[in-house]
Amino acid sequence: MEAPQQKQVIEVLIVEDDVKIAEINRRFVEKIPGFQVIGIATDEVQAKERLEILKPDLVLLDIYFPNSSGLEMLQYIRDHHRDTDVIMITAAKEVDAVREAVRAGRSITS
Repeated sequence: MEAPQQKQVIEVLIVEDDVKIAEINRRFVEKIPGFQVIGIATDEVQAKERLEILKPDLVLLDIYFPNSSGLEMLQYIRDHHRDTDVIMITAAKEVDAVREAVRAGRSITS
């Protein structure tokens, strides 16, 4: 009996409201062997839709959105897509936002 094969590619969803930044992130990710961008979402509605349909292994998630928060999206992912890993990406330097993101991640794993 053969052992089950492991997935060869890590499928990535980029959630970023700035289309130019999303494209830059896509180009960087696709240069890394074993990673493939399977979608880009530029708002909360698109992100939730793509999470349901594409079921990515990893989400690159911006903290700030015009009408919502990446931190709220992080909690949504933790509540509804527990097997999806998340890397928060932001240019923000606010310590409170970073602390909140870390707490949100830890509250699920502890």
